[in-house]
Amino acid sequence: MSFPRSINHKLCSNEPPTIEEEKLIRSVLAVSFGRQHAIDNQISVLRRALDDLTPKQEKLKTFIESHRRLLSPSQKLLPEILQVIFCYCLPTAHNAVMSTKEAPLLLGRVCRRWRQVSHTTPKLWTSIHISIIPVAFHNSRGVARKDAVSSWLSRSGVLPLYISMTAKSTRTAPNPGATVNAYYIQPYLDVISEHTHRWRSLHLMLNDYNWSYLFTRFSGVDFPALESLCLEGNFPRRLKHALPPDHAAFSGEIGILQAPCLRKLSFPSFSLQVIQARVHWRDLTGLDLGSRPLLLTDVVRIITKCPNLENCTISLHPPGASAPGAFPSRPITMPTLPVLRTLSLTTKKACFDEIFSLLDGLSTPALRHLSLHNRIEVDWPIGIPLVSSFKEKLDSVFGSFFRRLTHPLEELMISTIPFSAEYALAILQHVPDLKRLSLRGVEFVRQPWHLTLPEVQVHLMNDALLKKLIPTRARGASSATPSTASSSSSDGEEHDAHMGENLPYSCLCPRLEVLDCSEAVFSTHLVLEFLQSRTTYRHEHPGVAHLRRVCIIFSSRIPFFSADDHDLRNEIVTLEQETGLLVSLRKQAGIEESIPAPRAFVHEWTLSASRSFPFDTHKYFGFFQRY
Repeated sequence: MSFPRSINHKLCSNEPPTIEEEKLIRSVLAVSFGRQHAIDNQISVLRRALDDLTPKQEKLKTFIESHRRLLSPSQKLLPEILQVIFCYCLPTAHNAVMSTKEAPLLLGRVCRRWRQVSHTTPKLWTSIHISIIPVAFHNSRGVARKDAVSSWLSRSGVLPLYISMTAKSTRTAPNPGATVNAYYIQPYLDVISEHTHRWRSLHLMLNDYNWSYLFTRFSGVDFPALESLCLEGNFPRRLKHALPPDHAAFSGEIGILQAPCLRKLSFPSFSLQVIQARVHWRDLTGLDLGSRPLLLTDVVRIITKCPNLENCTISLHPPGASAPGAFPSRPITMPTLPVLRTLSLTTKKACFDEIFSLLDGLSTPALRHLSLHNRIEVDWPIGIPLVSSFKEKLDSVFGSFFRRLTHPLEELMISTIPFSAEYALAILQHVPDLKRLSLRGVEFVRQPWHLTLPEVQVHLMNDALLKKLIPTRARGASSATPSTASSSSSDGEEHDAHMGENLPYSCLCPRLEVLDCSEAVFSTHLVLEFLQSRTTYRHEHPGVAHLRRVCIIFSSRIPFFSADDHDLRNEIVTLEQETGLLVSLRKQAGIEESIPAPRAFVHEWTLSASRSFPFDTHKYFGFFQRY
C-alpha cells in the first residue's frame, strides 16, 4: 500500500504528520503487521520442512556416493593391474621415503583394498631411505621408526633391496667409554643387516660413526647381490683407535668391498689407505673418489686398475702437494678407458697443470659427459688476468683430448677459476655437437678497492660468448660450388641475392638444447635475440637445434634489467608459450630482480653429481641428472 506524496516527503525531514496523515499511517501499519505475521508463520513452516528434509538429503547423498563407487572403473581393476599402477607411483630419482604423503605408504591410506594390495606387493617395498631417529633412552619415536623399517623390509619378500641411510646430527654417547653407533645408528644397521644377502644398492651417510664395525663384521660372501656401494662419513675424533695401526692390513679386511657383484663404488670421504682393499677393480663400472684430493700419480694407478669404468669422479691435489698415505712416486703411464662415458674432475686449489697432464694423456674414446670443478677464492691477480699462454694451453689440451673421442661430447660443465668467456670460446670450438652446457665463471675474487667495474667485466661471461651462439649466415663458405665460384662478375649481385636464401647457418654449438650460465654480463637485448634465434625462427635455421631450457645468473656487480621491464618480461613469456622453452633469468642470490619462468623452473637437468638425500640408488650415483 502506498502513501500520499506529502507523507513520503516527510520521511526525509523532521516535520511531524498531520492528524489525518497519522490516522492513515496507523491504518496502513495495522495491515502491514498482519502481513508480516503471516509471512513469519510461513517461514517457520518452511524452515521446519527444511530441517526435516536436510537429514534425508544427507542420508540419500551418502547412499548415492557409497553405491556409485561400486560403479567406478577402478573397482573393476584386478589386483595385478593395481600392483602395476602402484609401482609407477614410486619415485624414480631417489629411494622411497618413510612418509605418509608419498608412495608406497600413501597408497595404503586410500582404502582397505588398496592397503591390502600395497602391503602384498613386494616390489613397492624394495627401496627405502632411512632418516635416523635415535633409538635410546626409551625414545618412542626412534623405536617406532626402527620397527617401521623392519616391517617395511619384511614386505619386500625375497626381492633385491635398495637402501640409503643418513644421520645428519652428531650426538654424544651417554657413557664416556661407549661408541655412538651402539646407541643411535647400530639398531638400524642391525635391522637392515638381517637382509645383507638381498642388498643390491647401499648408500650410508653417517657422521661420527665407528666404521670398523661394518668393515670387519662381514665377508664378501655375505653380499652376493650387492652392485652399488656408497659410504660417506668420518671417523669419530674421540675414537682415536678406531682404526688399527696397520691401515693396509685393515683395508684388506673390509669384506663388503669384496662383494662378488660389486660394480659401482663410491668412497668420497675416506682416505687412500682405506681404498687399498682387495676390490674386484676390473669389474667396476662406476668409481667416485670425489671428496678426498689425490695426487695425479695415485689417481692414474687407481683408474688403471679399472679398465671397464663407465662413470668416474675424482679429485686432484695441486702440484707439489702430498696426499696422506700416497703411493710411492713412479713414472706415470696414462691408461685407456674404452667405455668411460662420464668423467668428473674436482680440484680445490689451482692445479690446472695436473688437469692438463691427465687430459693430455688420458684416452676415453666413448666419453659423452665431462665436468670440471674448481672451488677456491683467488687473490688478485693470480686467477684473473687472461694470460695468452694459458689460453693456448687450454686450446691445445682440450682440442687434442676431444679429437681422440669417437663419439661427440654431449654434455659439458665447467666451474673453475681462472675462467672467462674467452676461455670458454677456446674450448667450445672443439665440441660442435654439444647438447647441454653449463659455464660457471669467476665466482669470488678478492680484488683491490680501487678496481673499476669495466676491468672486471672482461673476465666474466660477456656478450662475446653469446654472439657466437646466435646463428648467422655462413657466407662464402662450404655451400659454394665450383660452378658458382666461376660465375661471371656481371651477374654477381644477382648470384649473391640468390645464394643468400640457401646459405647454411653457422654458430657455436648448433645442437645445444640446454644452457646454464652464471656470472654473466650479457646485454638483455642480446639474450632475447639469442632465445628467439634458437626457438621461434628455428625453421629458418637448418642444422640448428631447438633450445629447450636456459638459466642465466647475472653478476651482482653490473646493472641488470628492472623487474618492471614489462616488455622484456612479456617477450619471454610469449616465447615460452609459443615454443615450450623454459627460461630463468636472475641475479646472484639475495637480489630480488628477476624474470622467472611462468611455471616452476626445476633444475633437474643440472650437470653436477648430486649426493643429496634421498639418494638415487637405482642408477649410478646421480651423475648428470637428466631433465
